[in-house]
Amino acid sequence: GVSTESITKEFEFYRNYPVLRISDSIKETYYHNVDKFISVSGFVSDYDCDDEIEIKGYIEGYSNSQTSQNIYIPDLNNHLFEINIPIPDNLTTVEHNLLITCCDNVNKCDSFNKTFSYELNKPEISIVKSPTFPVYINKDKNLEFVLSVSDKDGNSNIRIFHILNDTAGNNVNISFSNDLPVDVEYSIPIPDDIDVGVCQLCIYAVDEHNLYSKNIYLDVVFSKFTYDEINEDQNHKKRKKKPIKYSPFFFVLAQKVS
Repeated sequence: GVSTESITKEFEFYRNYPVLRISDSIKETYYHNVDKFISVSGFVSDYDCDDEIEIKGYIEGYSNSQTSQNIYIPDLNNHLFEINIPIPDNLTTVEHNLLITCCDNVNKCDSFNKTFSYELNKPEISIVKSPTFPVYINKDKNLEFVLSVSDKDGNSNIRIFHILNDTAGNNVNISFSNDLPVDVEYSIPIPDDIDVGVCQLCIYAVDEHNLYSKNIYLDVVFSKFTYDEINEDQNHKKRKKKPIKYSPFFFVLAQKVS
């Protein structure tokens, strides 16, 4: 037979890189004492169809946040994964990088990173009980409130402020040992320059990190008692007083003493 010249050709054979796709489950901001984990979900695939993929997630600079999951890839399909990356207690309140990697058996990897913020919580304040309106400026001396105050950070020092008719005040400072709401009595002196009409009241809280709560706005109606109303109010109080009834025995003793 006829022989032909053999040809030798070199070629390189590579294994495929895994492919990582991350869903939109990662938030832009996480909050102290509220968010315990960063939940990450997505899909991973590998055209080699015989690899075990390790998916690893962690916050850059915080080894105590690392978590991982292994997935076997037997086909060309996308395979779902979900991991929860713990937020460390010592995480600082600045921007951080979240890193997600997936690597196969021969250390071929794909990666994803996202920047997120970690923040402290603002204090929260609401009105539980407010004065009855109108408030009479020639009768009442203070506006008496009961406020619900809380801070999800816990272990906080809260100052409560108010602004009434351009007069500002800070009448209560409280400390928290937990994140549970506390009812606080808050008394606002009525300024001497207040006149009959409607004045806007603003109440807010500030924590030790100088974070402000949302402002509470309330229209306070001021009026004046007329002389007839004052007399009627005094007569009403007299009518509410019950006469003291003495027993006959007490009456006899009283006579003997006299």
